[in-house]
Amino acid sequence: MNKKTLILIAIVLASTIFISGCAQSSIKNVEEASEAVTNVSTDIDDVAGTLQDIDSQLGGG
Repeated sequence: MNKKTLILIAIVLASTIFISGCAQSSIKNVEEASEAVTNVSTDIDDVAGTLQDIDSQLGGG
């Protein structure tokens, strides 16, 4: 990956962490926490896949 893609991924991840930190949490047990982590992981994977698609369409990969 080129530097622009890495910077874009870093910005997206930092924004996700910032937004999730600002959101009020309603997690009350371990099962809910596990589900929330899985959901975030899935969202990050989706973003990474989209960024890779964009990168390949622009001729970066």
